Amino acid sequence: MSENAYIEEFLENLRHRKYSPKSINTYRYPLRLFFEYLSKNSSSLRIQDVSTETLIKYRRYLLKKEFLPSSIEVYLRALRIFFRYLEEKAVIFANPMEHIKNPRGEKKLPEVPSINDLEKLISVIDLSTPSGMRDRAMVEVAYCCGLRLNEILSLSLFSVDLQGKTL
Repeated sequence: MSENAYIEEFLENLRHRKYSPKSINTYRYPLRLFFEYLSKNSSSLRIQDVSTETLIKYRRYLLKKEFLPSSIEVYLRALRIFFRYLEEKAVIFANPMEHIKNPRGEKKLPEVPSINDLEKLISVIDLSTPSGMRDRAMVEVAYCCGLRLNEILSLSLFSVDLQGKTL
């Protein structure tokens, strides 16, 4: 089976396991980059021949390319899940990612707007329209609950539990 076939089969498996389309696309590029690396730097392209040593060299390659530690973490996580899948499908005998450690990226806290900034934002919302009332409610809920953009966008009427007083 070709490397593209392995990748597509793996990504299809993620779709069946209800991974989000964003997560699936996040895994696609790192896998393709890894196979590009193999084609340029390895004598064998067979997935069964990938060793822990090959993966350590690949991690060094990413470091030399000056990838951020957080990006390297994502790239290696994609490979870890991919090789675990191949091991479960009996395509490979042992998972070469098993002993590879991920570099830990810096955990950055998101910037939180000040109360003054929030008041300025709220003051320009036109409350005379239904969309203005909606926008103000969204801003206040997002700020008070510390929601991320994708969390705000996924809210619906069913996200509110009035009896439990939770969102």
